[in-house]
Amino acid sequence: MNRRSLPLICLLLFAAAAAAAAQGLRDSASVVKMTVQPKSVTAAVGDPVSWTVTLDIEKDWHLYAHGDPKYYGIAVTGLDSLPLLGAEVAYPAGKQGKFLGETVQLLEGRQTLTVGGFLAAEPAGPMLLELELQACDKKSCLAPAYLQIPLVVEPKR
Repeated sequence: MNRRSLPLICLLLFAAAAAAAAQGLRDSASVVKMTVQPKSVTAAVGDPVSWTVTLDIEKDWHLYAHGDPKYYGIAVTGLDSLPLLGAEVAYPAGKQGKFLGETVQLLEGRQTLTVGGFLAAEPAGPMLLELELQACDKKSCLAPAYLQIPLVVEPKR
């Protein structure tokens, strides 16, 4: 397979996943479970805060690491809307693997990422981020999933 055919293959995989979602078939959230710890943090304005997001990916399925140049890697969106200074996400690196003959960075099994920053203002309620991901097995990909990551801050008194 040459590099010129790679964009076409990606487009076809994404189109197939979108068609499956439109037909009500399962999406990537059916094979990836997410938990956030701690459930809430107690902090005052200026304090550092962080949460760990754990992904449990079912056996025989994988995700692509954030920043994988060839496939749809995991990504957290919405950081710029949070009252967090220096907000960052530490993504898992993944391991080198193959998909459709191409070398990629795969995430399998249990993976963790960390979201953190310094509290710039007291939030009025839970802060929400969105984790975008797409699960694939050896032959195909499921429709992408968009999982809500709730970040709860209790004011320090």
